[in-house]
Amino acid sequence: MTQMASTNPNANQHKEWNNATGRRWLERHEAVDRQLAPFGRRAMDCADIGAGQRVLDVGCGCGETTLELARRVGAGGFVTGIDISRLLIERARQLAGESRLANIRFEEADAQTIPFPPQSFDVVFSRFGIMFFDDPDAAFANLRAALRPGGG
Repeated sequence: MTQMASTNPNANQHKEWNNATGRRWLERHEAVDRQLAPFGRRAMDCADIGAGQRVLDVGCGCGETTLELARRVGAGGFVTGIDISRLLIERARQLAGESRLANIRFEEADAQTIPFPPQSFDVVFSRFGIMFFDDPDAAFANLRAALRPGGG
């Protein structure tokens, strides 16, 4: 039997990441993030993330990449972390509060459907979050519209 696509974008991902998959990630996120951190830092280096930029972190999970991005853009920049999982965003907000970084915020959101203000970011970053899109074309079109001209 063929499974029909959901009329609610990313409905299966939303359900999984707000339940069992999200809870498992929370239990293991510190160890997994230690393993993945070098990949994220290298990608940030290649993207030339720097002072004063406005950055969107897609699929930010518990916020470790978002926190590193906020340190890189400094007080003159700003980073928004989004994730489809309320559980992970709650942990990210907790870590952000502990970090005392003022140039950061987190939103529970689906990158495919969230209505970003046009041209509101200099950079769209994702360590591994984009692999979960149900409709990559729609998600990337939405993200592209959120980038300033010449953004990356």
